[in-house]
Amino acid sequence: MGNASREVWRAGPQMSRREFSTAVKVEIIKRATHGGQIRCDVCGVAVKKFQIDHKIAEAYVTDKIRKLTADDGQLLCSGTPDSCHDRKTATDDVPGIARAKRREAAELGVRTSPVKPLQSAAFAVSERTAKRVDRGPKEMPPRRAMFVEE
Repeated sequence: MGNASREVWRAGPQMSRREFSTAVKVEIIKRATHGGQIRCDVCGVAVKKFQIDHKIAEAYVTDKIRKLTADDGQLLCSGTPDSCHDRKTATDDVPGIARAKRREAAELGVRTSPVKPLQSAAFAVSERTAKRVDRGPKEMPPRRAMFVEE
């Protein structure tokens, strides 16, 4: 019993992100290959650069003991600014994970401290600055005529 409980504990939330095995990656690539070309699972474009991505972001998954299968992954185009992988990460994964973390913290009763302005004494005015402020603005010399006949 000691070993079994230890295994479950190690496979809990402390476990890092699961990665696809080589065999599963090969299966995903074969599934995305059509007519001899590897195609993105989302947009269908033939790709040279791609990422094998989790369909459901790994941060959402609570059962980390289960092995990943080809059904858990998808082949997405990458390498361009508007690629499916970058778009999914920026619009779905990152904001969704942040939202889930905020909800979890709220449910656990974690509160963030309110942002308060710094309350400290003002900097002391140096003697030089005090003299300059006391004198007021400098007076300008009188204007000279540029083209004067003498």
